Amino acid sequence: WISEDSKTSSVVYSSHGIINICQSFEACLSSDGPIDVEETVWSVVETLRTSSCGESSTKRIITAICSLLCTSTGAIMGLASGFSDGTVNVWRRKRENNQKDEWTEQILQASGSSLPITDMDGIIEGEDGNFMVVVATSKGAFLLTTGDPDKYVLAKFAVNTVNLQHFRNQTILLLGTAAPRNNKIHIFWFDRNHINEDEATSIKSMKPVHVGYLVGHEDWLTDFAWDLSTDSNPILASGSQDARIRLWDFKTTHGEKVTTYIREEVDINNEEDNEFDAAIDQDDDEGEARLEIFHSEGVTRVMLETLLYGHEEAITSVEWHPQPQALYKKDRILLSSSMDRTILIWSSSDESGIWSPLTRVGAAGGILGGSIGSTLLGFLGLAVEPLSGDSLLGHAYGGALHS
Repeated sequence: WISEDSKTSSVVYSSHGIINICQSFEACLSSDGPIDVEETVWSVVETLRTSSCGESSTKRIITAICSLLCTSTGAIMGLASGFSDGTVNVWRRKRENNQKDEWTEQILQASGSSLPITDMDGIIEGEDGNFMVVVATSKGAFLLTTGDPDKYVLAKFAVNTVNLQHFRNQTILLLGTAAPRNNKIHIFWFDRNHINEDEATSIKSMKPVHVGYLVGHEDWLTDFAWDLSTDSNPILASGSQDARIRLWDFKTTHGEKVTTYIREEVDINNEEDNEFDAAIDQDDDEGEARLEIFHSEGVTRVMLETLLYGHEEAITSVEWHPQPQALYKKDRILLSSSMDRTILIWSSSDESGIWSPLTRVGAAGGILGGSIGSTLLGFLGLAVEPLSGDSLLGHAYGGALHS
């Protein structure tokens, strides 16, 4: 769910090899009674078709899609999509004088890889600026940037979900593993202050530094979501197939600046190096620093804030509410979808700070007798309206979208 401007938002979804952009409007439906009924109707307003069509184009499908956020304005300047044959492309959006959007496609990785894309995320600098896209597959993760024909390999193990987030003068990249047990959140840090001054404004020159990882989830990582409402104290929500949600507190202490990362170089694909790097307690004690990241702005300490129990099956998506104060009178509201056929809305108590579900959306047992496209088999994901937050969208296992 993306914002077009201050008043309009659009839903973006893929169907096979096509990206659809749709918007809602209120339609007046006549009724037998004295008052006509208004109903929200969704309509596809734009369709994006890739030009990377080969002999197998009828068989391949889009397996991942993400928006490209501008690092300076926060506006969505494009989309990136990944296919079941390994193709990766970027759609740049350009709008002039309130005219219809003009989309231009750039193919970053052509077909030829037999590995489907499992997840992706990206950022972009300005309307015609450089971009960076991180891509996950079952055999690793890699980074694609503007003008670089070669991909930068981040990991050579199974990665199920990725996240690329820019705030202040830092960019954080997260990899969520897909191991049989003891899964990890690998953290890579981009620091613009470590780049040459002539290149400090370009993400093209930024290279990731692996600064450690967080442990605790027992099953595959499925999704990440950042709450940046407090700039100096962002909160990361991580969801997993272990039916648990963990909230991580990234607290930065600004002090004496360091010129280099205080950390020995390790190979994250080497189990021995991983054992050395895992100076992180696996217990569920809250409030203790699990990781310390030294960078040019100071020291960021990562602590487990809380562990959320409530879902009975795998968590498939987590997302922070954009307007918690306006609708709920709360500082933070978290939403989560699950294969247990429900979407939960979470909040913390003002007195105790304990997190618990405010309400539950969806039928606890699914819609009995409903089609496979209904919620009978659970939700694969959710999206919240980005402007007012007054509605949400659930993606059912069978493909249906529930608003």
